[in-house]
Amino acid sequence: MTFLEYRKNLIKDILKFNPQRKEYKKGEILTDISFSTEKILIIDKGLIRYYHNLCEEKEFLLGCYSKGNIIILDRISDFLDGDKYLENFYIEVCEDTTCYIVDKNFLKILYMKDIDLHEKILEYTSIFYQKLFFQIRDIKLFSIENAVLSLLIRAYRTYGNNNENSFINHKILNKNIAKSLNSTEETVSRVVAKLKKEGFISIKKKHFFLQNLEEIEKRLGCKSCRKSICYF
Repeated sequence: MTFLEYRKNLIKDILKFNPQRKEYKKGEILTDISFSTEKILIIDKGLIRYYHNLCEEKEFLLGCYSKGNIIILDRISDFLDGDKYLENFYIEVCEDTTCYIVDKNFLKILYMKDIDLHEKILEYTSIFYQKLFFQIRDIKLFSIENAVLSLLIRAYRTYGNNNENSFINHKILNKNIAKSLNSTEETVSRVVAKLKKEGFISIKKKHFFLQNLEEIEKRLGCKSCRKSICYF
């Protein structure tokens, strides 16, 4: 079962217990301090940007999430042996958004009523942070060109169009790539132009196409990685 399939099934199971729904207005900025007891957000509608602050006061964008996503509300540094590279998290509400809330009390109720579902949530939390760990690893260890390709591979596996191979059915802006890589928009623009010239990618109406998926996977060493969690 892929990460996307696991997430979809988990949302169905959680919603059977009617968790609290909460609305957030466009423009709101929420932090870890905003969530005292809340542990998980399930997005029912709308769009949010989920990012962390870096030690050098820069932003590291983890992703833009819409309906059908589950967000774990904890500082990543707590799961990376106290690594202070990533500090407090922030959620920017990009459009009016409605979420289901899973808080500590809800988790206690699940533990009493459905221990299997409680364990599935714990397993999802583990997978969620493994997924982010590999995303951060690629950014820290890869060259900027390979980091861009790594991000696009994840986007393809998350938003790829099965009817048109290599097409990422989601508009991706250079400025968001830059924030995801802790880089600048100018640098990303140069890298994207280079990758286009080398024949790895093409762009049509702000949609990316991966021109040679097998060659990209070989270049990144994907065969040695876990494809089951290579998603946003």
